[in-house]
Amino acid sequence: KAVRQDCTVQRIQGDFAVDVYETHARIALQEGDLNEYNQCQTQLKELYKYPRCTDSHTDNTCTSKNPSSGWENQEEFIAYRLLYYVFLSTNEKYSGGSSDMFHIMLTLTSNQREHPAIRHALLVREAVTFSDYFRFFRLVKHCPNLGIFLMDLLVPTMRMRGLRRIAKAFRPSLELDVCLQQLGFTSDEDSNDNRMEQGKEWLKACGAVVDGTNFLTKDSEIHEPD
Repeated sequence: KAVRQDCTVQRIQGDFAVDVYETHARIALQEGDLNEYNQCQTQLKELYKYPRCTDSHTDNTCTSKNPSSGWENQEEFIAYRLLYYVFLSTNEKYSGGSSDMFHIMLTLTSNQREHPAIRHALLVREAVTFSDYFRFFRLVKHCPNLGIFLMDLLVPTMRMRGLRRIAKAFRPSLELDVCLQQLGFTSDEDSNDNRMEQGKEWLKACGAVVDGTNFLTKDSEIHEPD
């Protein structure tokens, strides 16, 4: 953080500054510090506007003879921004998430849309927008780079949305293991007993009635977990 602040104070730009901000942003994501991450992504958005240059002065001029216009990790961080704004859009107290997301989507090139990380982030946006919990939890398993730390923030919301829909759609009951798979607690490849028990306790905390291996949807009154 101190190095990042020095870059800001001294108006250092170019490869070094970008590397500092990208590194700090990744650390902030892994530590769950969204405030620090957001400060980094805001500055990176501005730094990416300049040509890639290893030699630069504090007056923003580039001294390299052959500056490059592309940044190696720009698409990775665009994907993080998309996921970040998807997360903000689920917060009823924040009204800017949707407009910020719309602005980013308008600026994406066709090549950027085909980048694996950005394509994945756009699919996550679509799944969250339509409350497609089944697709969302499949996307969680295949999240590139460090996007999983942002997707983890979306899990409680999508899990609750999914549970409400399952309780209405499957009557009078549903097999417990099927429910837990659809809500991302377990998978076909991994039926960990601890995860099963964790999922079962979460269901009960949400008002679900569990009888043996069945989730009695008709008898349940679903609410936010206690």
